[in-house]
Formats: sequence, structure tokens, C-alpha cells
Amino acid sequence: MSTFVYAASSEPLDDAELFRECYERMPLSRQRKCDLFRVREARRNCAAAWRLLEIAVKEAAGRYQPFTDSDILIPEEGKIRFADPSLPYFNLSHSGDRVMCVVSDHKAGCDVEMIPGTADGAKTDAVKLAGRFFAAREKEAVFSREKPEEAAELFCRYWTLKESFLKMLGLGLAVPLDSFEIILPEMLSDVEREIYLRGPNGVPGQPGAAVSDETLRIRVRWLRPDHPDTPETLWFSEYDADGVYRYSCCTAEPPASDLKMVRLDI
Repeated sequence: MSTFVYAASSEPLDDAELFRECYERMPLSRQRKCDLFRVREARRNCAAAWRLLEIAVKEAAGRYQPFTDSDILIPEEGKIRFADPSLPYFNLSHSGDRVMCVVSDHKAGCDVEMIPGTADGAKTDAVKLAGRFFAAREKEAVFSREKPEEAAELFCRYWTLKESFLKMLGLGLAVPLDSFEIILPEMLSDVEREIYLRGPNGVPGQPGAAVSDETLRIRVRWLRPDHPDTPETLWFSEYDADGVYRYSCCTAEPPASDLKMVRLDI
């Protein structure tokens, strides 16, 4: 089946009839989660993300049916998946009026976020949030951006990459965001680029090695010795579909295609 990434606008579910249809198709546990949200938009997004999952599973695995709680497993690490091993791993995310889903043969994580301040102009919030949550080199990178919109964009890149990574591990924000750093190839110094060899999670190699695009893909570096186990192979993918939202996913293999935008009202 490989890996596929989907996104959609949740606004069609502002229609009460469509929202009710999607809500009634969700497992009871998902309905209860949806009911916990007091804000209407949050309930809409919760139902829209599940609707997107149904569409993704139909396209990727050829199954389209309402899933019940008996179809869902919650492993020890808390990352839900389908009980049927023939169905894919999945992960969901939503922000603003966007929902996102990744389905894969392997564990995967995704995150979508509205770029800070896009709607109201308060883009300097990105600098404050980076200072509160990020690792030192990430903070420095965000702080060094001269234009507020560039700082906001970079902050959102880091945030979605970090969240997608932790969600792939099934840990969510239980792990402090400053306990590891996301290494963006373009942030490396000339010396670092020369020693940045391909290896498990970007472990540096020896000077003088050939540097290629594959070698310089996005990596993770833990900053504390007591970190969780991490898969040997990580693949980060980033998408900027509309200039307002950032989409990222973390998988064990490159997605089979680009981000696919779909409609939820058909």
C-alpha cells in the first residue's frame, strides 16, 4: 500500500446535515472525544478528520465503511490503529479549517498548523513560542529571521516537523520539544555539511564524504541521553499547499505521491 498523505477543508461540515452524517459514522469513542469540545469549530474538525480518514482508507486500502470501536486498537504507547492488520497505520491532525491524514504500512505521524499570525497579523508570537518551547539552535534560527513573516514560517516548519515526529512515535507532546532538535539541511554550516553523512537519524560521519540531496534530508538529534527509542529510518515530508498552513509528516519511507487535497462533501 505504501504511504499516502491527504488534506481537506473542514468547512463543508458547517452544514448541519453533513456534520450529523459524519458524526454518526464515527466510533462511539470518537463521538465522545468530539463531544468534549465546546467550540463548534473544534467539533467540526474532529468529525472532518475522521471523514478524511475514511476517504484515505477507501483509496489506499479499498475499504469504505463506518468503523466501530471494535475495529480500533489502542496499544501500550497510546497510538490508536486499526485492529485489522490488513488496514494501514494512520494519524490525524487539524488546525483552523484544515484537516490532515497520513495512512501507511508503517507507523506515521502528521501535523498541520496555521502559520502564526496569518489571520490577525500577530506574527511576532512565533518568536515568543520558539523561545518557550524550542531547542537552542532552533530558537536561534527563528530569532535570526529579520522579517516577522519569515520567523513565523520557520517556527511553523519546526513545530509541525516536531509534532509529526512525536506522533509517529506515539508520544505526542509528552516529550518536551526542547529535548531534541530538528536539523534542517539549509541551517547547517559548511563544516557540518561536509561531515553530515547518511546514517541512523542523521548521526554525523567522517569528514570528506560526498554530500548529496539524500544525505542532507531532514534529521532528528536527541539532546538528552534518556530519550525514547527511535526508528533507524525516518523520512520527513513538508507541504505548503496554500501559503496559510504548513503540513508535515514523519514516516519510515517517502510518501508514494504528493499531498492530495480532497473534498469532504462528495
